[in-house]
Amino acid sequence: TGGLQVQDTNGEWIDAPPIENAFVINIGNMMARWSNDRYKSTAHRVFSPCGQERYSMPFFVEPDFDTRISCLENCCAPGEAPRYEPISAGDWMIYCFNNTYAYRTEETA
Repeated sequence: TGGLQVQDTNGEWIDAPPIENAFVINIGNMMARWSNDRYKSTAHRVFSPCGQERYSMPFFVEPDFDTRISCLENCCAPGEAPRYEPISAGDWMIYCFNNTYAYRTEETA
């Protein structure tokens, strides 16, 4: 059915048409931290282009809560400093959840 779109660096939405026998993998912000921004997450959205029902099946994979997230050695050029301070995977996910749901208050929870 299609319907996946990704946002380019200019803020424009572009189609990501389905490719037979392929998976689409969206890289999250944690991978950006690990790779020193070599790999960045992409804003994406899904809609039904033909008005039919469409199902998306996300599958999330995260490291253990205590896993250290810091720049991988091969993602830092000689003389280049890591862009992010190390953080545990659990603290990073809590930070992301808190930012995502910052609009919520006790009254709206």
